[in-house]
Amino acid sequence: MAEELRASGKYDIFRGQTQDWPMRSSFNRLDARGRAAAQERLMEFAGFVHETAELEAMRGDRSAVFAVAQHYGIPTVLVDFTTEPAVAGWFATDGDPPEEDRQSVIYMARVADLQTIYGEALPDLYPVAIDVANLWRLQAQAGLFIHLPFEDVPELDKWLADGFGSIRFPYSATTSSIPRAAIYPDRRSRLEVLFDGFLSEERKRQANKAYERMGLGLVEIPADERLGKAPSFRTGGPPPVHPSWSDEKLAGWAHPEEEFRRVDQPARLGLEFEPTALETAEPAELAAEQARVVEAYLSEHPDARLGPLDVEVALAGSGELLTGRRHPDSREREPPTVGDDLAYCWDGMRRLPYSDRDLAQGLAFLATIWACVHGGGRTIYALHQSGTLLELGLARGGQHGHAFVETPELKAALRSDLPELLLPERLGAIDKPTLLLHEVNQPQRLFDLDRLVSLFARRIVPGQFVMRRTKVILFSPARLERLGWR
Repeated sequence: MAEELRASGKYDIFRGQTQDWPMRSSFNRLDARGRAAAQERLMEFAGFVHETAELEAMRGDRSAVFAVAQHYGIPTVLVDFTTEPAVAGWFATDGDPPEEDRQSVIYMARVADLQTIYGEALPDLYPVAIDVANLWRLQAQAGLFIHLPFEDVPELDKWLADGFGSIRFPYSATTSSIPRAAIYPDRRSRLEVLFDGFLSEERKRQANKAYERMGLGLVEIPADERLGKAPSFRTGGPPPVHPSWSDEKLAGWAHPEEEFRRVDQPARLGLEFEPTALETAEPAELAAEQARVVEAYLSEHPDARLGPLDVEVALAGSGELLTGRRHPDSREREPPTVGDDLAYCWDGMRRLPYSDRDLAQGLAFLATIWACVHGGGRTIYALHQSGTLLELGLARGGQHGHAFVETPELKAALRSDLPELLLPERLGAIDKPTLLLHEVNQPQRLFDLDRLVSLFARRIVPGQFVMRRTKVILFSPARLERLGWR
């Protein structure tokens, strides 16, 4: 019926609910305490947008900030709608069934009529349509919003009935031909990867606050306070930012706009490992072999980085798939599988300016570590017993991750002019980079960006997946603000 009403031109925006509650924004359904918490979350999200270079286009656009926040579950005064009746129907039949005395409902309106009907009586009621490039979930849902900041306006529901029609019907479990993945795409754009990091860290901050209220006193590691105290350097302070971290180079790491493309079946790439080698061989050697396979695939498929890729990891001979095995140490409610990690790694790296070789080596190293764990019976820490555990993160919001890196690899990424910057008696620190990281944890001052890019792709990005406890993965060295060791 909603499709017919759209075809007739009577309505062009739709909202589905499993219960026919009055139409209110998520913010106005909260009590006073909930609203205070929602405002705090919104302020943190606005700060994240302001501090994140890749989100520069959203700064100053209040509607865009509110809309993205609303879309990711932060209560605002916006109400979700869609231009697709089928999407509204999906939401009207997805989720818990309504209470006994309620029905499912689809609310409908015609955008052109809203100003005519409400322009004088409710001037703060208006449509909000945003075009945030790379927000695939919003694009998949054909989403837009209605600004609806009212709660106690007398006879609000009667006024809303003047401009919004409705179709009520008995709830039934989802019978739509639209699969869930078409509403909530399995794969993420580069922008959505950033939002995942923010939301994951937000959950951690909320947990920390809960612990503090219980008197357990979890404390965030503070930002570096040692700036100006670097006794190993000739100046007595930290070295200057290396020239490789120029604004021109950093601009290349801003997230590229990418058109949403609905893909029913991602491309596939298979990697096979010899079971006996997984038990004893060095992971770096095994990864080098697999990297050649990935790089050859990228060479044969030059457009591969424009879309999703599923990487299957199997044991040679038996063909046993390891892709469905789960992270052994994850603290997530549903630990990610090997396939999940490889897909997320691909999506997070493919549109950044990594070379095909660096991307191939990073993806291959991640596949190799998980193959050694799930196919070779080795533990994560046994595979990294000679490495240095790095801690990396952002000052804003506390986003951070961990990864093991071998000392020679870390040394190779250092800036080449360190011998001229260090005191003669401290030149030995070049061979032990952790000594330098103890004094200076700003990567721009210790590392050559070009060298760090390669290390980031080959070891630090895949290493974060292995050591992660949440969804936070830092994919771009250009965003890195702190780099230390534990």
